[in-house]
Amino acid sequence: ETVLQMGHEELVEYDAFLPLWIEYLATKNDQYASILFMEAIGMIKTLDEMTKVARRNATTHPELYVTILNMEEDKIILENIGIEALKRIPSDLSIRAQIALMTAGFAAELKHVDIMEQCWMEAFRSCTNPVNYLRIRFLSRDYNRYEDEVNDIMQSEWKKSSQIQNTSGNRYLNKNQLDRND
Repeated sequence: ETVLQMGHEELVEYDAFLPLWIEYLATKNDQYASILFMEAIGMIKTLDEMTKVARRNATTHPELYVTILNMEEDKIILENIGIEALKRIPSDLSIRAQIALMTAGFAAELKHVDIMEQCWMEAFRSCTNPVNYLRIRFLSRDYNRYEDEVNDIMQSEWKKSSQIQNTSGNRYLNKNQLDRND
């Protein structure tokens, strides 16, 4: 934006330049490019254009969906974008849990209880912390609908965290946070 403001004349073919600039920055994998990328995203004029960019970059820049969900838009549209994001973003990214909870908030406002509970489940899948577990366990209408899925997720996380890992020649055991402290 600073570069654009420095010139005395309007940038020729700005509308053609911006998508190419965003596409280029999306391929870069450093902090400075990420800052420029988010600034360029801020210059997009419509929700539709921003959503298209988010779709193309869901795995590398999932934070775009957070930006979109923070926009002042129709809650139904944002709920649908959030649901789409949950399908596109890998479940092992913690930002996905944030997106799931934001989407659950829209669903709650719209009284879409099934969607809200499914978003709680997706938040737990991406971030298996006690708060996300307790939310699905005690706030859902019927925990039995989710119990098997919750148990599968917990078993998977336990297996990941209890594997013996070899890092720099040193072996150590990761203990699960839920293990008893004997």
